[in-house]
Amino acid sequence: MTEEVELEVRKWGNSLGVRIPMEVVRREGLKPNDRVVLQLSKLRRPRKDVFGALKGAGIDAQALKDRLRVEHA
Repeated sequence: MTEEVELEVRKWGNSLGVRIPMEVVRREGLKPNDRVVLQLSKLRRPRKDVFGALKGAGIDAQALKDRLRVEHA
């Protein structure tokens, strides 16, 4: 089974580490000294200057959301 979980990297001595949430540990049946394969992909968050970039463009975001909800219901 492939599990995808967002984790926070933390300092651990001279290394960096991640903690696996207990619900994932239980679901996967993990035990100390088990070996796992970890695929890393750094999350790329949108730049903060992107938010509000369309302000003043005459777009009513709420009306757009309402329309999309109706169209995708």
